[in-house]
Amino acid sequence: MKKHDQMTREELLKEIKTLRSGTLNWQTTFDAVNDAIMILDMEQRILRCNKASRSLFRQWPGEIVGRQCGEVIHGTMQPTGGCPVTRMLRSRRRESTELAMGDRWYLITVDPLLDEGGELCGAVHIVSDITERKRTEEALHREMVLSDTIIDCLPGSFYLLDCQGKLMRWNHTYEEVTGLPAEKLLRMNVLSSIFEEDRALVAGKMAEVFEKGQAEAEVRVLAKDGIRNYLVTGRRMDIGGEPHLLGTGIDITERKRADKALRDQFDQVSTIFDEMNTIVLIDELETYRVLYLNKYGVSLLGNDWEGKRCNEVTRCGQPLPCPFASPERLRSKDALQGHDTHEYQNAVTRRWYQCVDKVIPWTDGTLVRMSVAADVTDYKDLERAKDEMISAVSHEMRTPLTAMLGYTNYLQENRVDEEHLQEYLGIIHQETERLCEMVSNFLDLQRMKARKRVFTLNPLAIRPLLDEAASLFSMASAHHRITIAAPVDIPPVMSDEEPLRQVLINLLSNAIKYSPSGGEIILGAGQDDDETLTLWVKDEGIGIAPEALDKVFDTFYQVESGDRRASRGTGLGLAVVREIVNDLGGRVGVKSVVGTGSTFYVSLPIAKE
Repeated sequence: MKKHDQMTREELLKEIKTLRSGTLNWQTTFDAVNDAIMILDMEQRILRCNKASRSLFRQWPGEIVGRQCGEVIHGTMQPTGGCPVTRMLRSRRRESTELAMGDRWYLITVDPLLDEGGELCGAVHIVSDITERKRTEEALHREMVLSDTIIDCLPGSFYLLDCQGKLMRWNHTYEEVTGLPAEKLLRMNVLSSIFEEDRALVAGKMAEVFEKGQAEAEVRVLAKDGIRNYLVTGRRMDIGGEPHLLGTGIDITERKRADKALRDQFDQVSTIFDEMNTIVLIDELETYRVLYLNKYGVSLLGNDWEGKRCNEVTRCGQPLPCPFASPERLRSKDALQGHDTHEYQNAVTRRWYQCVDKVIPWTDGTLVRMSVAADVTDYKDLERAKDEMISAVSHEMRTPLTAMLGYTNYLQENRVDEEHLQEYLGIIHQETERLCEMVSNFLDLQRMKARKRVFTLNPLAIRPLLDEAASLFSMASAHHRITIAAPVDIPPVMSDEEPLRQVLINLLSNAIKYSPSGGEIILGAGQDDDETLTLWVKDEGIGIAPEALDKVFDTFYQVESGDRRASRGTGLGLAVVREIVNDLGGRVGVKSVVGTGSTFYVSLPIAKE
């Protein structure tokens, strides 16, 4: 006779039929089976049961045989919903269901029992303990939920590729970007989502990842809403002995369009948790005791984190965990569906972090708090600088606008003679020109600071540019005399003509403004050595105090003097000069004596033959 673990259900049924006809005593085999087996008649009464049935239901055979199976299993004579016996009697084929009894799970299988004529005469009812299998499935499910939650919390697109570049895993953001469903993404080659002209670059970078371990590039991606710019990073990861590529993609389209100075904080994001360039911390929801800290977090916060509370590890300067991450707040409906975001400053490094907290299930099924903290110090510094810039612009624009508004209101309400009318209109015109100059210079300055203005460097002859600038300003003031001090054969420089022309115009304009009594203005050029050439503009104006020399190129800085009313500027012209010269690869400087005049100079590289 076959052992139970070698017998199929069909063989068992066949042997049961044989035993039922009286040809073999089958009770010994019946009792050897570990599953609980009961033989039922057409009324669902129990005719026979094996030893495992007695153990499972803790009743003797005399207490089981003759009773309804539903009464023995469920404690009721009425059929329960989805009862496999009832379904088998209708379908005349095997039916099964899973059932929880206490803290254990069982698989109930019911097969039809046929008489010698092939007619249905009863059922074979088998109960198998599947508790361990169910526990394993639940543990695997929790692991998958945790993994999916973590991946979907990552900023940007996340993906895992095999060595052929085919997608194996991705986060929800990746699906949203491509607009493709999961069934189309699975095993799709990632190159098909890359702009055609960038595919060779991406293919090369993928090869670099598999050869050298990591690579990154800026590429154009075919998104559902058009072509978008992405910073993609990849790192090699061996899984089961096979090379894979773990990558992330951060959308930098808006940054490029808006000329934001911030770079994405995840330039090197390439692996889950330990390879993230952000702090990832997981702690117990109630006690705040840290359960996990990634390598990046350890590198910043140290190894001594086990058993400590999150506020102690992150050094946020709070004696108690912050209320933003309280269990009550994170358990709220909104937090469970999304996440909670707040900022804190490290009490030691004084760096600012933006922290995203979310409740997720841990590996044992308990709820824990996951915190992803990104350094936003540079962003906050930029925001503060922008606020200061806006405040300065508002302040500087108020002066000409006030003058213009005052004179226009006066002219509307009062009749004035022609002489005063011309005087007032001249002042309004002067302030309008000053305001236009301020706006123009400010926009130029902002474009250059954002690196939106691109210069093309070529060999450029200097003498014609000097002649043109001198001619332009020769009629600007009857009190000034502009002369050129430069040899005719002065060598060319590596520069861009239009921005260098603007530099000369700004310097000459500045010289005229700050020499209100007139005098000579010298526009000169000379070769310093084989590498550099210096341009200069020298005036006989009011001069600059020594303590102000380091500030004259700052935005909105204006030299204070008794003659300031006659030499009002915008405070932007020299700032524009500095930005242009820096972008041209040169340097600027100034020498001055109060009451004697100033000399502004620009050094540029000489063009090589």
